[in-house]
Amino acid sequence: MTQQKFEFEGARDLATNLEGAATLIKGELNKALRKIGKMMVPALKQNTPRAAGKLANSTRFQITGSPADQKLEIRQGARTPAGDFYGSFVRLGTKPHEIRPVNAKALAFTIGNRLVFAKVVKHPGTKANPYHVDTLKEKQSEIQAVVTDAGINVAAKITR
Repeated sequence: MTQQKFEFEGARDLATNLEGAATLIKGELNKALRKIGKMMVPALKQNTPRAAGKLANSTRFQITGSPADQKLEIRQGARTPAGDFYGSFVRLGTKPHEIRPVNAKALAFTIGNRLVFAKVVKHPGTKANPYHVDTLKEKQSEIQAVVTDAGINVAAKITR
């Protein structure tokens, strides 16, 4: 019995396209992560609680990792006078704690119309505000649409 050989129209093109699939997927992933970042940053800024707006205005995104292992990081870089990032204090809350001056001899604040000075203040702590989780939930269907579109784009390019 002799072996039969079958050739399918477009099989060579498909094989060529599959060889470049990894590069294509990395490129589509990068595009998708950038779209999601550009969507999430304004939404997160809008949902961030505001005292002075410093935390909201510090919101940025960055694609990190190697091309094979790309990740989207959304950061809020606002810091306390002591240099701590304070977004986590807002998102996770704080326990009661003392506040002491960093660059002065005393803290200054107003109570009513009176200016008050203190060397130490006992802060009662703050309740957690998971605004980042709420923002992600708000944008979940839009994020899913971006991911789905990226998959469709990859499939369409591979099967050309």
